[in-house]
Amino acid sequence: MNATEGRQPSLRKPLLKSLKWGLVILLVVVLPARVWWGFYRGWTPQQLEKNIQREVAPACQRQEVEEWFDGKGIEHIYVEEVDCDQYSEGTAPVAAGLRETDLSGMVIGHLEGKDVRSGLFEYNKIRVYFFFDKQGRLAGHYVRRTVHSF
Repeated sequence: MNATEGRQPSLRKPLLKSLKWGLVILLVVVLPARVWWGFYRGWTPQQLEKNIQREVAPACQRQEVEEWFDGKGIEHIYVEEVDCDQYSEGTAPVAAGLRETDLSGMVIGHLEGKDVRSGLFEYNKIRVYFFFDKQGRLAGHYVRRTVHSF
């Protein structure tokens, strides 16, 4: 009897070859696609600024700002306490160059996760503030990005 007779064919070589091709596909196709998707989807602060300049009328009312947020699919809230968010440069109105005492409230939009463009090893959040004067007219806005690195 021959030494090769009676042996079962080995599945090891085809399995290893399949694993190697799977790894190649992962490295060449899937990983770059994921990196591209992370870099080119979602909002950037610059895109939001351009949209605000183009689409939100100066001195508009709160309802118009909330409609703008709704049209973009951005969740938002209205608060009368304009000093509720503190940053290293002060409150959001101060960072925008406004005096808190001149304001009646603000609408805050919040974006995170898939709605914000992020790098490979970071998670970004964006807050968009619209401030209203005592007569209820738009007094200014402020866009702030926060980066969390892994």
